[in-house]
Amino acid sequence: MSRPSCGAREGRRHPGIPTFLLQDIGTPRARRDEPHRSNGHRGASAERGGASWVCGVQGRGVLEPGIRSALAEPLHRAEGAEGEGASCARPSEDPARVVLDSLSEIRLLSQSTLRYRRQVLALKEFFANRNITAFFLDDRTAEINDLQLHSVPHGVVVLERLAPMYCAPRRRLEVVKVRGVNYRGGFHDFSIVTGGIVVFRRPPLTAHRKDAVAGQITSGLGEMDALTGGGLRRGNSTLIMGPAGVGKSTLATQYAVAAAARGERVAMFVFDESIGTLFQRSEDLGMPLSRLVDEERISVQQVEPAELAPGELGCLVRDAVEQSGVKVVIIDSLNGYLNAMPEERFLTLHLHELLSFLGERGVTTILVMAQHGLIGAGMTSSVDVSYLADCVILLRYYESNAKIQKAISVLKKRSGPHEKWIRDYDMGSSRRDPTSRSWTGRSGSRR
Repeated sequence: MSRPSCGAREGRRHPGIPTFLLQDIGTPRARRDEPHRSNGHRGASAERGGASWVCGVQGRGVLEPGIRSALAEPLHRAEGAEGEGASCARPSEDPARVVLDSLSEIRLLSQSTLRYRRQVLALKEFFANRNITAFFLDDRTAEINDLQLHSVPHGVVVLERLAPMYCAPRRRLEVVKVRGVNYRGGFHDFSIVTGGIVVFRRPPLTAHRKDAVAGQITSGLGEMDALTGGGLRRGNSTLIMGPAGVGKSTLATQYAVAAAARGERVAMFVFDESIGTLFQRSEDLGMPLSRLVDEERISVQQVEPAELAPGELGCLVRDAVEQSGVKVVIIDSLNGYLNAMPEERFLTLHLHELLSFLGERGVTTILVMAQHGLIGAGMTSSVDVSYLADCVILLRYYESNAKIQKAISVLKKRSGPHEKWIRDYDMGSSRRDPTSRSWTGRSGSRR
């Protein structure tokens, strides 16, 4: 699965901007460069002048004498300096950025909270007077969480790592404060990948909702479109519910193939079924899904719930809409998306943000959700998201004449009228008429 590009990607080199990274001051250079090489970018510690610039800071009286000497000696040794005179030659100019990793060294050397805060304030004033952007990293190893330190810098970003009982660890960040900036609060998931960090920011909220998009999308089946009152409204979301094997994914694929035949771009995100099985089943039913994927009219992405960050799916969908011009999005299924969430009560919040974003851009969304059980009144769902959808299509089994039959009905449609009948539903296998369906109502049967 490809990583989305909508996140903020850090770790890039910016030509013409000298950056000094003071990292693990007591660690040899070779070991300090290992994390940078493993992540696919040059180690910032390879920038020359770090030790000499720190000596320049020391000479300007920013740090107290005891802390200056404690920081200088291991830094000179790590940089491989021949002597103090060679290391302390002042650089030609101040850097544009300085990264201090980490503040725990200064905290240990300060030996008191008051002295530690005074040193951080002195560094802040020194960097601000020289128009230097400084990044202070804190590993939060203090016995008492020093929240008073949050009042010193202009911005505070907190990174967390969550380790669930199973699957990959989850990483997230929160912008606690940024002075003078209207930032997006709350947690945002991120991943460490080759080349840097990818932040999966939550969908942006707009101040005013745009006017509804006119028109409807059809399935290519006259009976199905009649059941939904002429088709699904553009920009609306549709939830297809039912037990396992009743045909939810097939119906969603039918809408995807019909949209691609009209020249619209479609994106399918498949959680529970392998792409090979999806292609084979569609081919057996006469739907040319594989050919449409080869023609790049439909994109199908296999999503692994065990490796998915909760906010990553939203970023994948936004990339498809903003960069590829996708007009129909299919998520199959919400059960797999639910398994990717650390706590299921947040699923509805994620979906609300995602569906609002897609609706404002006129994108039609089809959600597939499997219910627990097979036949009878004991059908249940893992989580109730029917109130979020604009249209709800229910598929189910029933027993008749010693056979298991399938039925379809539309429970609600906010954008207009729809049929109230419960119709018979069957997936055709004839290649000459691949989308044949039989429909039965109170007035009899028709084909």
